Amino acid sequence: PYRSPAHPMTQPPRTAPALGGVFSALITPFKPAGALELEMLAPLAEFELAQGLQGFYVGGSTGEAFLQTAVERKAVLAAFAKAVNGRAKLIAHVGAIATDEANDIGRAAADAGYDAVSAIPPFYFDFSAAEVLAHYRALAEATPLPLIVYNFPAKSARPLSTPELLT
Repeated sequence: PYRSPAHPMTQPPRTAPALGGVFSALITPFKPAGALELEMLAPLAEFELAQGLQGFYVGGSTGEAFLQTAVERKAVLAAFAKAVNGRAKLIAHVGAIATDEANDIGRAAADAGYDAVSAIPPFYFDFSAAEVLAHYRALAEATPLPLIVYNFPAKSARPLSTPELLT
């Protein structure tokens, strides 16, 4: 398992994996009473892989991640990675308002074998562009995985321009 180095400059260089092809925005199965139905992730993986998909985006809006606890989100990431077992690329959405929570979920994704992490900017509070960029930098340093910035202005209240993202 990967653990962040004390100094970011000692972190090994990253090589972005090829993430081309058709990816599914994975749903999260729930039982009628609202508990996760983790045992349904394996059959779901088999069904979607049989359709010829090359990858999955796990834990995003379609997966209702923001209605789950961090513990539940990490359980979904681990169970789905185990079900896929290296047969497709995996992107974990790890976005959270709190940077520490996003980092924790990101480390769990790295430990589970994901190929990349993605995160919507922290939302609800009126974060400045500098604060959002600091959040992304911390997330990028928290795991060895490439980070995909999910810039979704309609939901984050903090649109970021390309020049801001490249600073």
